[in-house]
Amino acid sequence: MVDKSDKQPSVSPTGASSSRVSISGLGPSVVVRFFSALAMVPVAISAVYFGGLLFSFIVCVATIIMIYEWSRMVDGYAFSIGFYLLCLAAIVAFGLASQGYYAYGFITAGFGGFLAWFIGSRKSEVGFWRGFGALYMIVPSLALIWLRHEPEYGRLLTFMLFFIVWGTDSGAYLFGKLLGGPKLSPEISPKKTWSGTVGGITTGAFVAFGFAYFAFGAPYALVFFAIGCCLAIASVLGDLMESAVKRTFGVKDSSGLIPGHGGVLDRLDGMLIATMALTLPLYVFLIFGVIKG
Repeated sequence: MVDKSDKQPSVSPTGASSSRVSISGLGPSVVVRFFSALAMVPVAISAVYFGGLLFSFIVCVATIIMIYEWSRMVDGYAFSIGFYLLCLAAIVAFGLASQGYYAYGFITAGFGGFLAWFIGSRKSEVGFWRGFGALYMIVPSLALIWLRHEPEYGRLLTFMLFFIVWGTDSGAYLFGKLLGGPKLSPEISPKKTWSGTVGGITTGAFVAFGFAYFAFGAPYALVFFAIGCCLAIASVLGDLMESAVKRTFGVKDSSGLIPGHGGVLDRLDGMLIATMALTLPLYVFLIFGVIKG
């Protein structure tokens, strides 16, 4: 996610704005975010490292929580028919994916989204948002499992993806807090700044550069710098997308499950879109034999 800061330029007694960068913008919220991340990061790293059913299970649990938060937003209450349909589709799809039947998993996710849309279509736009939830949450989660379980580079690429998204999120938050400045999109998310966005994308790109330098060698570093830039932009767009949905339904956070971050969907909104930005080209290349799985 990109920065959630709402820092305004400081004003001197004479009325002049000060552009001086100060760490005073980093308040108690940073400490709360830090300790929440400190609890989550080891779990995520362990899951990526060991992979297998552990990784699939954690992704499945996170997806069900996101579906819960999504249903609260679009239906106005959590345990709607849309919630149960999407959960059932997710569980079956993840079960198929865990056995290597990824294509059937994606088909199941799509069918679950269709049912959620069809049943909810009598409620104005609710049906659309229910169905869209399958594409928005279940499909990227399946793609993430597929990426991690790729036998040759799955672990490394999944770690890289995580580090890029985390770097983009952290860089955006810190740069936005420290520098403030013009807002990126006041209509969609009034607290996001251009300084935070550019800082986050730059951080994500350099994270990819450093990761590739040590994992794949110096000749690949510049290529992965460009890839990191693209994935960081995708992460920013994912954050803006969720912000737009929340504004549509008049919701500030998807939930309050994670102190300092909001809900699981608030935490993973950028990861969902960045995952698709990485895995979709890889999947297409594998289908057409451009690269070997």
